[in-house]
Amino acid sequence: MPDTDESGAIHMACRILDHVRNLNILHEKSSVEDRVTISLGLTSDKSGKESHETLIRDADIALSRAKSKGKNRYEVFSPQ
Repeated sequence: MPDTDESGAIHMACRILDHVRNLNILHEKSSVEDRVTISLGLTSDKSGKESHETLIRDADIALSRAKSKGKNRYEVFSPQ
């Protein structure tokens, strides 16, 4: 989301998570959850110099962390 700071992105992620949760969609074929949930990976380019590839990689890393921490959540990328 261009021109969105980290707190704005987190706010939007929370809204998206709430919206999907409130849809209450059955996930009949899942052995993990009985309802559809989502996980989100967030990253930002504070310098304005990161490539699209780097941003996608960082968001994917954050997404993997969100899934490993229990799913149905967001994580913000931070280098480790």
